[in-house]
Amino acid sequence: MNRDLIRDRYMREPFPQRLGHLASDLARVSSFLDNEGNMKAVSDILEESKFFIEWTAADAPAHIQEFFSEIQPKLALWHLYLLNERYDAVIIGEIRDSTKNWSDRLVEFYTSAVS
Repeated sequence: MNRDLIRDRYMREPFPQRLGHLASDLARVSSFLDNEGNMKAVSDILEESKFFIEWTAADAPAHIQEFFSEIQPKLALWHLYLLNERYDAVIIGEIRDSTKNWSDRLVEFYTSAVS
């Protein structure tokens, strides 16, 4: 799909819903890593998550921008890692655990934003 179309649709969503989409993406990454056959999908979701962060950061409060600045480089590194079809169990475990924790944190941010 055209990235510009995705961006336009994503940016029409209110800020809290954008956080929810990103949280959902990261939760899917964590759960999809249980099956090595999902690595292409995981790589694609990591790439999409990087763009979601880039597009959302300007609208985010400072504490969420700081969080984004911490996770985006890791998402980029892991995306590249998976594109090279390297599937070391330790790194896959790190990706699984980190994306689950980040998803949970984004849900907390989402809950605060809609309260």
